Amino acid sequence: MKLLGDARLKTQHFLGVSKWVVLDDGSVQVDHQIRVAHQRYKNEELTEVVNKGHAHGVTQHVYKKIDSLWLLICVAPRLNWFEHDLFGTLNPPEGDLE
Repeated sequence: MKLLGDARLKTQHFLGVSKWVVLDDGSVQVDHQIRVAHQRYKNEELTEVVNKGHAHGVTQHVYKKIDSLWLLICVAPRLNWFEHDLFGTLNPPEGDLE
């Protein structure tokens, strides 16, 4: 599956309300309300959409300070609901991987 660097896959990620919590070990957990939109195009000219899928939910990020730098150590998305063919957009048929 080719996602990173796939010129035919376009996405948007909108973050809404965020809740920050400092955990007992000093790391920080952030829950972001999120809406994501995905579109897969037929070719790199982006003239025809062949699949789209959108999702709504919460994504949790955990940050930890290591050697004076805050590092992202966990990403855990939770979908509440989605529209269209989200998983087909992210996992195209084998013939569509070229």
